[in-house]
Amino acid sequence: MRFTKRVDRDVGAEVEADVEIGTYQFTYFKRFHKDRETRLTVHVPKAENLTGREAHDRVQQILSGSLDTNLWMALRIIQGHNLEMPELHNQPALAQALDRSAGQAKSGEREESLYEAAQSEFLQYFTDKGKEKEGPVGRARTQAVTTAEREQELNRQLKELEDHVTRFAILTKETDTLSRSLSSLESAEKNAQEAWDVVSKLSENLDRCKSANELAEQKLTTAEKAVEQRNQLVQAVQDGMKKVEEASANEVVSAKGLAGAKASLESATQV
Repeated sequence: MRFTKRVDRDVGAEVEADVEIGTYQFTYFKRFHKDRETRLTVHVPKAENLTGREAHDRVQQILSGSLDTNLWMALRIIQGHNLEMPELHNQPALAQALDRSAGQAKSGEREESLYEAAQSEFLQYFTDKGKEKEGPVGRARTQAVTTAEREQELNRQLKELEDHVTRFAILTKETDTLSRSLSSLESAEKNAQEAWDVVSKLSENLDRCKSANELAEQKLTTAEKAVEQRNQLVQAVQDGMKKVEEASANEVVSAKGLAGAKASLESATQV
């Protein structure tokens, strides 16, 4: 990287690239040598903003999932070098490695070289002069858009499924908790029923006691009335006996008076 270092100022070399690969579109920024910095801004399919090592690892992940990195490393062009493709006939080891990386495309009775296979693939989408062909490229773009929309729909369904799974886990946990509480509630219900049976029996006994008490009160009232009547009769008897005694006393007095009167009468008669 020293070839990219500025010679007129003591600042870090910077590079920023807008990349479109697979379903991804992102902007990648790096500063080297001094005040090093790495930034990644993903625009599509969903926004991401990363820095430092996380940005570097994320770019590697996107590239490894969207292209053959071994082939890319073999075919990349170093800045300042010749832009022509490497002479593979003088480098059989590289040619074999590229063939193994890309695979061998059969054409009739012979096998095409990597270059011929790449050229054949290229001509499916571009003319010999490099002009883009509308048919296959348009279909590929339409398919890419459809695939991206399908991916978004699948991601949405996945999110819903994950929400359902999370909800199911919560409900399962709540169900387990309620199941454990159910035995306690059943025991409490049994105890409450037994207590209610006791209370019901006590209530029945209380009703019987109330009925017996009312009957006893009625009997007590009747007895009190009978006692009052008896007391009235006893008093009447006592009053009658007193009158009899008074009458007897008066009779004695009257008898004595009568005897005296008889004696006086007899004396007067004899004179």
